[in-house]
Amino acid sequence: MMRTCMITMLFLPLGAWAQWNVPVPIVLDGASAGDRQVKGLSLPAEADHGASAASVRQQSTTSAVAQGVDDLTAALVPTATAYTAGMLVSITPSSANTGASTLNIDGLGAMPVLKFTNLQLDSAELRVGVPALMVFDGAAFQLLSQTGIACPPGFLDVSRDVCVEAVPYGPANWYTAVGQCSSRGLRLCGWADWFRGCSMSGGFVSSIVEYEWVDSAANDNNHGKRAGLETGTTNPDCYGGGTQIPSGLNNFRCCYNK
Repeated sequence: MMRTCMITMLFLPLGAWAQWNVPVPIVLDGASAGDRQVKGLSLPAEADHGASAASVRQQSTTSAVAQGVDDLTAALVPTATAYTAGMLVSITPSSANTGASTLNIDGLGAMPVLKFTNLQLDSAELRVGVPALMVFDGAAFQLLSQTGIACPPGFLDVSRDVCVEAVPYGPANWYTAVGQCSSRGLRLCGWADWFRGCSMSGGFVSSIVEYEWVDSAANDNNHGKRAGLETGTTNPDCYGGGTQIPSGLNNFRCCYNK
């Protein structure tokens, strides 16, 4: 491959260096792969210095671990001297954020971290150990990475906060359903979460075979809420439902809070 480049020559016996500006293409045609490369380049020390292939591969100039919870700090190698529009960084948080966040790189000042241009971050959108790609727009760091947390296997992503099981358990009475979900670190799905999972594109409506318990008020002191069948039929239905005494047996789905 032909390249036009500026060669820096180091004269070891004289302890000096010089630049050689070559106005013609340079062909690297050594006998081995090791002879067809430029070696010995260090990390760029200034903002206007070129980066070696090694520093690019290591992402040392753009990637760092961030300390703090909502007010994050990070250090790049080499140290950044100023924020510039278009500056791209990959930050790996050491803690999950609890809400609106800022990022301070190399002591240059805390800048807001935003999503979708002007929205503050929600809790846990910066996850421990998961790199977050951001670009500086001149006034704030815009989060480019996915903000939602993926659902575990076997769950449907019905909202930013909730995952619903794709396949029901049961049958069981209402109390057993609540207990089984709780024992797995989950909760019995409420009506709103269950309905979103049932009615959305690619939802679980096809897996409904009988009524399912939902953890919602039934407007009755002695009954629980159930959903899933068209009234008077055995046809799956996201809108149908009714009430039943809690000791009755129905299927159920557990929900996972992200």
